[in-house]
Amino acid sequence: MTTVHAMLMLGNSIRGLSPMQKRTLYISCVLPLLTYGAQVWFRPKGMKTLMKPLVAAEHRALRWITGTFRTTPIGAMQAFAGILPLHLHCKKLQERYFLRIHTLPRHHPLRAAFPHIFKRSRYAPPVAFPINSLPPMANIPLTQAFPRGKPLITEKFNPLDPECEPGQRVGGLYEHRITTHLEHSKKKNKEELDEWIRTSLHPRIDAAHADEDALVIFTDGSAVYSERHLETGGAAGYRAYHLETGGAAGYRAYHRGQLLRARAVYTGWTFAYDCELMALGMAIGFAYLKRYHTIHIFADSESA
Repeated sequence: MTTVHAMLMLGNSIRGLSPMQKRTLYISCVLPLLTYGAQVWFRPKGMKTLMKPLVAAEHRALRWITGTFRTTPIGAMQAFAGILPLHLHCKKLQERYFLRIHTLPRHHPLRAAFPHIFKRSRYAPPVAFPINSLPPMANIPLTQAFPRGKPLITEKFNPLDPECEPGQRVGGLYEHRITTHLEHSKKKNKEELDEWIRTSLHPRIDAAHADEDALVIFTDGSAVYSERHLETGGAAGYRAYHLETGGAAGYRAYHRGQLLRARAVYTGWTFAYDCELMALGMAIGFAYLKRYHTIHIFADSESA
């Protein structure tokens, strides 16, 4: 609560930080303090007394972010600010905690502490909870850190998988079959860029189309944001809540100059890098189903 009170000096509804900056400050600096160790002490029932001061701090922060009256319903402020209720956030942290433990090696001491959930490895050290020496108590959060049933996990994780070793990934195993061209000029120099497009890019595209046993794919992804919504949008101009903004990813596949497939999807509120990755992923997935000797992929993102 003292941290929330200290934030009041950073701004109010008239001056200081903007609502979006207040929201970012709360999520990054205050929320981790409120939910510290929630993976261990939180349980869905019987937490009303323990959660009461935390919820009060959350409500004070919500009023500071949104600038609403004291009589404004809490649910309305949470929806207006785009902040998850505290008990749901703790539940989310606990579920992530379950998934994180699932990815640990079988001989990890943390997995060995829960033999009723995870199959114990023969190399796992014997681990006993310090509370085992205490008299029996009902509803101890630490002993109930896992639900009665396993989380719905269908993937298997192997931290020592050969693919984790440098040189054993696709780029390392098939380096001799993958060729990249990153010699383009900078976008700031328009004359050099136009010259590179005319003398290098266009001939390369024409040569790819002329190959009878090649699949040519063009991918692109972009994120569009409206400055108007940043000024007039909800409690911070949150771009995630406007349909006119967001990102898109798409690709077009050709063979000998004929269009085989064109697809574009709306990605929601994402960064341009995520859109580029999604476009490349869809394109590679389409190319995987086809039988071509050579695949040419043209993209405008080096990082992706």
